[in-house]
Amino acid sequence: MRCRPGFLPPTTFAECAMITELSTIFLNIAWFLKEAGYGSSIATRISMILFALVFIGTRIVWGTAVTYKVHIHHFQLLLKSGHLLYALYGVMLMQCKCSG
Repeated sequence: MRCRPGFLPPTTFAECAMITELSTIFLNIAWFLKEAGYGSSIATRISMILFALVFIGTRIVWGTAVTYKVHIHHFQLLLKSGHLLYALYGVMLMQCKCSG
């Protein structure tokens, strides 16, 4: 499976979204080092720098690109299949001023 923002079929979105969790590894390492009393060590600083870089890369850059591509892909599928009408039907009913 290739996780790339160019095209994401619905079955691969969950797997590709998990890439954003890579930053959590470095955050957990830094937390464990701080709890163990190594809060001012070079290992903690490196872990926090890696966390920041990976967070920006995966959650902000990658996550934005993937979310945009999935939104465009799924919205086009909804328009083609007519499911958008069913999704909007409830909204239309709530706004309807029916006399009865």
